[in-house]
Amino acid sequence: GREQSSCAPLIFTGEALTVQVRVGSPAQYFDVIADTGSDDLVIPSCRCWTCQIFEPCFDASKSSTVSLADWGFLLSYGSGDIETRAATDIVGLSNVTTMLKDGVMLIQALQLEDVGPFDGLVGLGLPKNSPLESQFLPTAGVQRFSVCYHDTGGALELNVPVLSTAMEQMGTYHWGLGLWGISAGSSEVPVFACGADAMTSEGQRTPCGAIPDSGTTYLMGPMSQILVMYASLCDAWERCAAMEGKTDAEKAVNFQTMVSFCDEWLEDDEGLEEIPSLFWRFGSSNETAQTIELTPWSYIAYLEVDVRGQDKHATHKVCYPMIGEFEYPTTYNGYVWIVGLPLFYQYKVYFDQTVPMKIGFSEEPCGGCQDGAAKTALLTEQAVPLGGGDGKNITGSPSRRTLAGGIRHATRRKIMT
Repeated sequence: GREQSSCAPLIFTGEALTVQVRVGSPAQYFDVIADTGSDDLVIPSCRCWTCQIFEPCFDASKSSTVSLADWGFLLSYGSGDIETRAATDIVGLSNVTTMLKDGVMLIQALQLEDVGPFDGLVGLGLPKNSPLESQFLPTAGVQRFSVCYHDTGGALELNVPVLSTAMEQMGTYHWGLGLWGISAGSSEVPVFACGADAMTSEGQRTPCGAIPDSGTTYLMGPMSQILVMYASLCDAWERCAAMEGKTDAEKAVNFQTMVSFCDEWLEDDEGLEEIPSLFWRFGSSNETAQTIELTPWSYIAYLEVDVRGQDKHATHKVCYPMIGEFEYPTTYNGYVWIVGLPLFYQYKVYFDQTVPMKIGFSEEPCGGCQDGAAKTALLTEQAVPLGGGDGKNITGSPSRRTLAGGIRHATRRKIMT
């Protein structure tokens, strides 16, 4: 019969969605990034010589069921390298438990830039057939799952029902869909990117591609399309269109400027709603199957910045789009967008691991687990109600990603330990 469905609360840290996993006997607990863009279960080992000491780490000597391999992987991410040692042990998440053979990657050394404390990640990526890929959900017999979050938390639901509107996924290494156009302000206006004119090479199947990735904080795409995106958003936004700007480059600068000065206009009637939505036309290999709307609530974030006036200490809001540059050209699917957390904020995203594998989007509310158990998660000071963002510092580069976000060109090289 069908596996019993279950729900694991997701906590939004301000940069990533984390879920609790348990490893070993007796269980040792870790809050790891729930990452649909990668495959491995990666956790710190207590024998890691470059990990921060105060984090939870896996102590193999305390698990009666662990078996350590004499090899591991060097995992190369966008933000650096992680040296791991493979292990076999019991792994659990919510009510699902399985023995993961050579699938627990214990961090031996960490060489990462631009990431905060890192407790690991659980890969929820596209199931692979090769024997080395001991992925948690397929091994545990989970056929379908969904991921979503809201301001105070979210939910990773396992063994969810079939979503009738789900589309056949097209990725080879990652969960992927065809992208048949992006427009600003309305789904009825002409697309500014990824239209029919982007079908330029022989054998190309879709104008662009999209990877829905819960491990990436931003919407990541090629700079040429981001420029036109900002210009199109400016044209569709009355306040921005009123500024002087003729070229796409000028309009793009105007858009970013107007967004950053949000403190001056957020209190007006419409508030954030006056910024236009982005409409994405997703489909399989022949046409648009579903157009989804990302409202400004999902892709605009803010920082509270200290302003030291003469008389008193004050703060004001600086807003910014959660959009960053990532150049990922492909032969069959044109430029690929990494569609990160804004998508999971706006929709409950379904992943069906039964053949043919599918991805779907549902507008049902993300209620967390047990009607809001996830909502008890403590808000970190950088989690913000405009729909997320990395509120730690204003100097961070706009293309900053979480560690998992850099994983798409991850190389895995086997090493002997």
